[in-house]
Amino acid sequence: MLQRRSHYILIAAFCVLALVATGSTAWLATPSQALAQQGPICGIGLWDTQYYNNTVFSGATQTFCTTSNQLNLGLNWGAAGPIAGVGPDNWSASFVTNLSFATAGTYRFTTTYQDGVRLYVNGQLIINAITTDVATSQTTTGDFFYSLAGSTVPVRLEYVNFTGNANVSLNWSLVQGGGGTGQTGGGNPWTTEYFNNRTFTPPSIIGATFPAGPLAVDFGFNAPAPGVAADNWSGRYTRVVNFPTGGVVNFEARADDTVTVYVNGTPVTASAPYFAGEGVVYRGSITVPAGLSTIVVEHTDIVAQAYVYVSWSGGGDTSGGGSTSGGGTTGVTSPTGVTATVNTSVLNVRDAPSLSGQRLTQIRRNEVYAVLGKNSAGTWALLQVGDIQGWSFAQYLTFSGDFNSVPVADGSDQTPAPSGDIIGQGRPVGNMRVRECPSFSCKNLGFVPWGDTVGIYGQSADGRWIKIQYVTASGEVLVGWSYKIWYRTLNSLEEPLPQFPVVN
Repeated sequence: MLQRRSHYILIAAFCVLALVATGSTAWLATPSQALAQQGPICGIGLWDTQYYNNTVFSGATQTFCTTSNQLNLGLNWGAAGPIAGVGPDNWSASFVTNLSFATAGTYRFTTTYQDGVRLYVNGQLIINAITTDVATSQTTTGDFFYSLAGSTVPVRLEYVNFTGNANVSLNWSLVQGGGGTGQTGGGNPWTTEYFNNRTFTPPSIIGATFPAGPLAVDFGFNAPAPGVAADNWSGRYTRVVNFPTGGVVNFEARADDTVTVYVNGTPVTASAPYFAGEGVVYRGSITVPAGLSTIVVEHTDIVAQAYVYVSWSGGGDTSGGGSTSGGGTTGVTSPTGVTATVNTSVLNVRDAPSLSGQRLTQIRRNEVYAVLGKNSAGTWALLQVGDIQGWSFAQYLTFSGDFNSVPVADGSDQTPAPSGDIIGQGRPVGNMRVRECPSFSCKNLGFVPWGDTVGIYGQSADGRWIKIQYVTASGEVLVGWSYKIWYRTLNSLEEPLPQFPVVN
């Protein structure tokens, strides 16, 4: 029976290929608004199909051809194996083709299966439903934003049967489209994979998807997925986001224990390598092109509690949750006629004009706030940040209007800003020590975590050191020297710092 079935499949495939070769493909369906389907090997209207005598998609030696009609209507093997040489239980199959659509927009893919499936569209995992043996057929959907009408995207459907009956089907339909301008909310979910180590070393365990939008996951003291330990693990979360206008996108991330955010392969923000710090928010910005960008979040847990939160704003996308600081960028009015724009990556807002003041919130680059007052020395500005009034270092603000004209508010200046002007910025590609003078023998004052932004006053006479200012997570201001070769510009982690004036 199994041999006859495989013969029938081969005969059907050869017939299809013969029709393709003669140009007679009118009977082949282009279902669910597909403009074209073409398997890399099998050709037009077909899906390259491989069967594996295991559940990990390993060891196939032959490619079969499945018609689009067969996959749309459903393949049903019952309790038998799919081909000769593959048993009735614990086997897997892959179906690969290239799809194009006449209309841009969001397409919803629907698959019905027993026991499990994964679906990748243009390299993005949009359906992730391989877990355990199930007694009945299941149905799962996943959305994909198709940005350019007529373009080709690769599609790969992975199917697993553990025991019992085996079946799978795949269909899709346009649920939001027209114009190719993209969505600004909802969209593709987060796909997840976990590793039983802190170094993202395979094999991975595929976890549940998380809803589209900002990443907000709190595992508490539990394991993130079946088969993963509760401690000493790492997780990778991936989502493709449409930024219709492109431009600067600002990210915020916090985690227990560590987190790094990548956009299109470029690290944007990262925590300290061993512990991010309870409640510490790490921020970074990147310029993205208009259209689709891939966000990857790498998260590790060492021990005890585990959570990760990532949000963003900008680029025309409104699904990222925005800033948690309550700031704005346009239309800010001020009773003094003066507004302030943040000119550093992150700036603390305190309840007094002093580093010993309690931190109320944080604001970030390019956000604009009303200026309510200043301290007597003019080194601190009193800002209106949402419903909060608080103090920030004036040197990290660019004022619109005459800051000297604003009234002196309550409070006294207890900690003046460091002397000298910050003339540049950079970020380290490792955890870098800050020293009292430009020498390895000088006293260590603290360190700058990988990826955080520092202000730069200038460089040493030999050009090997830079004098920097770094505001720690606790609000402490470190001013000292750090080794220049390990710093890069904010534009690129491959771009070294330029030359700076010599300072003492």
